[in-house]
Amino acid sequence: MFFLLYNTCFSKEVVLNTSNNDKIVGITSFVMNSKNEMFLLSFKLRQIFKFNSKGAYIKTFCRKGQGPGEINRVFKIFINPQNNYLYLPEFFSGTGKVTIYDSNGTYMGLLKIKGTNINLDTIESLSFSNDSEMFIMTNKRVGWKSVGDLYITQEETNIKSFDKNGKFINNVFTIKIDGELSNKMGFGGPNILFKPHIIMRKIQSNHIMIAKSDESVINIYSKFGKITKSIKLNLSKNKLSKSEFIKHKKLLISHFTPESRMHYLAKHMIKRKYKSIYDNIFILDDKIILSQNFKIDNNGNVQKTKLQIYNLRGKKIGEQFLNGQVIAITNNLLLKINSDSDDNKIFSTKSFAIKNLN
Repeated sequence: MFFLLYNTCFSKEVVLNTSNNDKIVGITSFVMNSKNEMFLLSFKLRQIFKFNSKGAYIKTFCRKGQGPGEINRVFKIFINPQNNYLYLPEFFSGTGKVTIYDSNGTYMGLLKIKGTNINLDTIESLSFSNDSEMFIMTNKRVGWKSVGDLYITQEETNIKSFDKNGKFINNVFTIKIDGELSNKMGFGGPNILFKPHIIMRKIQSNHIMIAKSDESVINIYSKFGKITKSIKLNLSKNKLSKSEFIKHKKLLISHFTPESRMHYLAKHMIKRKYKSIYDNIFILDDKIILSQNFKIDNNGNVQKTKLQIYNLRGKKIGEQFLNGQVIAITNNLLLKINSDSDDNKIFSTKSFAIKNLN
């Protein structure tokens, strides 16, 4: 298919200077603030590595522990664009603990959430509005259902709004999704293959965009939970073929020790009817960009990404293929990760723009 109206342009790539620093390992999150400074979070080391806009290494901060400014099980960084503070939510902490640093690496305290049971949930994502009000997405296991001799966990995702002081405003969104496969109740296992996920993104009007990755409708919500707009993308559901399912099941099986419980569950993975339409979504002022992991190597690394570009009416206006995995599009820059055959990762940014050719 050929599109005449728009063209996606990329300038010279800026590669983060990590090659001479053997300490930068186990990276699980890669973000950028409004100054185009970049931050890599290492879950393995519980440290944050800071780089300037030209990709030069600046400093390292944060450490493992339970004390002030210390983290334990943090996988993702989130940035408040109003003050460039970094928010580090604990995973499965049972406390809702979110550690805050400024962009200089100074510990700024903890996020204090008031008036909700959010502390019982796993914090999946945070998003900030222009006046620093917050949307927080959480996830928790709420039940089990049997499938033959196995069980599938039922997971509930909630999105709630809070004011800038952390006071609860409203429940915005709730959904239940099949999560993990297990051989007995109370025990976790591998995630269901092609499990759909919920994506939350801030938009310019201080509302929030919420999308489910196997559906073609994007809804815009107010902080009070009201749908203010729906965008129907010109997309149809993708059926999951048997051959594609078998391919990904073999890849999953290879990650577990033979004859282990997880290996057994992976071998008995249950086939879904549909797969996700996209893996990520990015919102520009007047565009919606869907990101799809188009080619994956034997280590599970994304080697090629397909970007599909839509206008705000849901009409497709272009597409682009890129090497590597696209993590984010922010400040007119695209963040991506390339992985080589030895599983070494290269973090980089590209200038991103969509030019109208008319």
